[in-house]
Amino acid sequence: MTSKKGFGTFGGVFVPNILTILGVIMYLRMGWVVGNAGLKGTLIILLIANLITLFTAFSISAIATNMRMKGGGAYYLISRSLGAEVGGSVGIPLYLAQALVISLYIVGFTESLSLLFPHLNGVLVSIATLTGLTVIALIRAGLVIKLQFIILCIILLSLVSFFLGGTISFEHIHLEHRYEEGYNFWKVFAVFFPAVTGILSGVSLSGDLKDPSRSVPLGTIWSVITGAIVYFLIAVWFSLTGNPETMVNENLVMVTMAKWGPLIYAGIWGATLSSALANILAGPRTLQALAVDGIVFRIFSRGRGEKNEPMIATLFTYILVGGVLVVGKLNTIAPVLTIFFLITYGSINSIAFLEGLIKRPGFRPAFRVHWAISLVGAAGCIWVMFLINPLACIVGFAFVIFIYLVLKRIQIQKNWGDFRRGIWNALIQFSLLNLERSKDNSISWRPSLLLISRNLITKQKLIQVAFGLTRKSGFLACINIYEAGEYDVGQLENDATTFRMMLEEKRITAFYRNAIVENYLSGQLLASQLHGIGEFRHNTMLLDWSEAIGGGFVSGSSESVDQFRLIRFYSELKISLLLLNINPEIQRIGYRTIDVWWDPSQKNGSFMLVLGHLLASSKYWGEPRLHIKTVVLKEKLEQTRALLQELVIQSRIQAEITVLHPDSDQEVRLGMEFERVQKMRRRRSRWLAPFHRMFNSQDADSERPEIPGGEKSEKEKVQNEINPVDSGDEVLKEKLSDQIQEKDDFIINQHINDIIAENSKHADLVMLGFNLPPRGKEKKYIEKMETFLNKLPDTLLVNCPFDFELFN
Repeated sequence: MTSKKGFGTFGGVFVPNILTILGVIMYLRMGWVVGNAGLKGTLIILLIANLITLFTAFSISAIATNMRMKGGGAYYLISRSLGAEVGGSVGIPLYLAQALVISLYIVGFTESLSLLFPHLNGVLVSIATLTGLTVIALIRAGLVIKLQFIILCIILLSLVSFFLGGTISFEHIHLEHRYEEGYNFWKVFAVFFPAVTGILSGVSLSGDLKDPSRSVPLGTIWSVITGAIVYFLIAVWFSLTGNPETMVNENLVMVTMAKWGPLIYAGIWGATLSSALANILAGPRTLQALAVDGIVFRIFSRGRGEKNEPMIATLFTYILVGGVLVVGKLNTIAPVLTIFFLITYGSINSIAFLEGLIKRPGFRPAFRVHWAISLVGAAGCIWVMFLINPLACIVGFAFVIFIYLVLKRIQIQKNWGDFRRGIWNALIQFSLLNLERSKDNSISWRPSLLLISRNLITKQKLIQVAFGLTRKSGFLACINIYEAGEYDVGQLENDATTFRMMLEEKRITAFYRNAIVENYLSGQLLASQLHGIGEFRHNTMLLDWSEAIGGGFVSGSSESVDQFRLIRFYSELKISLLLLNINPEIQRIGYRTIDVWWDPSQKNGSFMLVLGHLLASSKYWGEPRLHIKTVVLKEKLEQTRALLQELVIQSRIQAEITVLHPDSDQEVRLGMEFERVQKMRRRRSRWLAPFHRMFNSQDADSERPEIPGGEKSEKEKVQNEINPVDSGDEVLKEKLSDQIQEKDDFIINQHINDIIAENSKHADLVMLGFNLPPRGKEKKYIEKMETFLNKLPDTLLVNCPFDFELFN
């Protein structure tokens, strides 16, 4: 496998971030902050500001490690989580902020240069600086990263010069605040906070990173921590060596306090130029991603080179920034730009908060963060927005909402009636209509479970398993079946009341209905087709094995055979079926150990693993342990274990792996038996070949293998269009499937039931995949299954009619 070319964590994320964090405010405003707030107030300001930024970094890390990031940075994270409309409404202001903030950095560089050379033409210097930086960015993004290494060294040298200057005085340490007239703690906080809002610089280069899902979290978090440490040290040093009046009145107090002042000037220029360079790289990439998604003009998506560097988007950004530098009025738009950045941070925090709160099964980030942290980060961003500039905050939000409305083109319809009920009805209608238009896929899959049974109030374990599967991530509907003639109206009402009381007592969230049907099977058939509204219907059914199949076999009726006809019908409807067998001889208190038996030859493995993950993560029985077990020949044991380990890591599901093999002596004996059977088959084929040619010569078309093969391929092609499977997922499953050849299958199947029974005797719940028996052999299949299930603890049999995508 060839490694992707791109930037690493340090050069691609950490350096751009830290250079933006250690920017102009550190050089020109940090002394002013300490002079006003004192050391105590400054440390509190630093703590609050950096906590908000750190929480945002955590949210970025959670979202980034749950998806395969591409170009676009923060816009990509938001749009892939909340959709194109929300992503565009935040992405366009983000691009404008990234582009126009370049002009602020360039003006800061020009003004500092004018202090040494007063006769310079500011506009010409700014345009020349912008042109030079844009040329560097257009030549190659790698050149910018190398220049940023040099600038980082200059900033570090300037900090060394600062810390070597001054005389420490513990007697005159500046601890208490001395606010200027018109300022207080929060106003000083608002001046400082933009210093720590530089963490999007590295995220914006996500499309140019070798491994974005790894580099973005590591680089972002470490840049925040490093920046916080530097600011804390500077605050302490100012309070020990500086004069409060001088710090408040002189913006260049760092120059006078440093061991060698010119290095501070170099640091200021390096900070402004590096921040401008970072945004010259970031802004066009955000614009390019917007164009790729069709949010803005497609022409901006065009790039050059292997990495598709945004040539046209960069030129447009140059023209936009140049126009702003000529026109001026930067002080008017500066507060709004900060608001745009904070709206982006708030959106990212909100996404992580909502994902953590609703617990979508597909949200399994490698970097986990509690939803409360993201909520605090989102609330902190909104709070800081109003602190910095209430008017700019209102303008910023109004602009975002306007773009959203333009993209969405929503027409509000009035729905008079009860106020609260009207809101819920409108939301339900809106949701159902949008669900009807959307295509289903395994990325957005969540369990919508239909539980059907007779006398449901007595099926406690059946209800518990159903709720365990849907507790945090799904929808559970229970249907209690009554056959005609065995009920009265009073009984139906009493049973419904009793069942709902039981659900409330056990804190089980489910919907309950009674159904009167001709018989059990006709009730299943009706419910499987009619339950739900539009696209909001069940995708999984749960039945009691002994009631649906086993009971029919024991009683000698034909219901069991008819049940398998229904199961084939469910497969055609793409409904997964779960059959729970409760073994009264092996009772467990809760399901704290769950064994999932992986059979590479079936399509149920991925689906069973997700179901096991749902049961374990529901915590209905405490902290269940999930075990993946499989059986292969001894020579393939280590390779299979490595493949399963990779499967677990890639799917982000916590599970223990056990790979077993048959007894060595039995393996040799059965291998010889397999060769003997194969020889007999080949001999019989040679004997019958002349007769086959004689009877089949009239129908040459029937001997063409490509006809059924072609039909299967076309069917698979259509299925892949409906529910595309990730190539990494498919390749890994094929490798696992390759571990079981025809000979292996022959050897393993001779003793597979005994191996499963022996190695799962201490489990609380066993999960097995099952395929449908051939028509006409249902009773024999049931007889074998009954004997097998009697040896096992409670067992959940799983039949999934489609290949479930595991990695998303």
